[in-house]
Amino acid sequence: MLKKKYLILLISLLFVGAAGAFAWRSGTKRRLNVVKPVTTAVPTSDTASLRKLLQYTALLDWTKKDVTFNGDLTIDNPADTTQNIKQEYFVFSKKGQDYYYKQGRVEIINRGQLYICIDHSALKVIIAPHQQIEETNFPGVKELNNLLGSESYQLKTVKRANSEIIQALNETHVTCKEYSLTYDTVHHAVRNIFMRMTYFPEPFNRKLQKTLNLNLVHTAATVKLEGVPPEQVVMKQERQYHLTADYKRYELIVI
Repeated sequence: MLKKKYLILLISLLFVGAAGAFAWRSGTKRRLNVVKPVTTAVPTSDTASLRKLLQYTALLDWTKKDVTFNGDLTIDNPADTTQNIKQEYFVFSKKGQDYYYKQGRVEIINRGQLYICIDHSALKVIIAPHQQIEETNFPGVKELNNLLGSESYQLKTVKRANSEIIQALNETHVTCKEYSLTYDTVHHAVRNIFMRMTYFPEPFNRKLQKTLNLNLVHTAATVKLEGVPPEQVVMKQERQYHLTADYKRYELIVI
């Protein structure tokens, strides 16, 4: 199956696509009760930052429009260095209900009737039925404020010369202590998504917290799906899938 680091990138892309909802709809209110337990929602009260957050993340909502993203990903996990990635290039393009993603030695092709994952390092090809893309429903300002408050995140905007950083912080959160989004005010584009996650065995040891840093070098609304067509990877004969000659050394896994 996919290595954990590639699953992390997919999660980050989902975060990009649905960042307005921030994936905090779990409703578990998972906080570490230290000093003073939080028993009520704490509104962020920063309406301006809330509006900017919704505005900026909507630019990256690939579930509703055709887009191309490319950039690099860095993951730093002091507790498990096997997950570490250093500025690894990725590309993600989506057109209609099809999309293509590549990072390092892994490619994902979701096109036609098939979902195909190719791991060139492990020499594996995984195929499954085409994955349907569901549109993101972004919350309104009031809903997002209540959502952040219920998880005790504090929202703030940090302004720099040519950018704005929207940060959501909660140092006692058991899962993710910080989310941030950097917006380029000159070129009017989101340039960075950052996440800082808790190390469960030692939740207050910042030196062991994992960080995910996704740089978006380029985004475009004009899309030409990258990657090879599915028929160049697999073919169906007598109701069974077989790999083409180009992938004859690979193991085929059908899900």
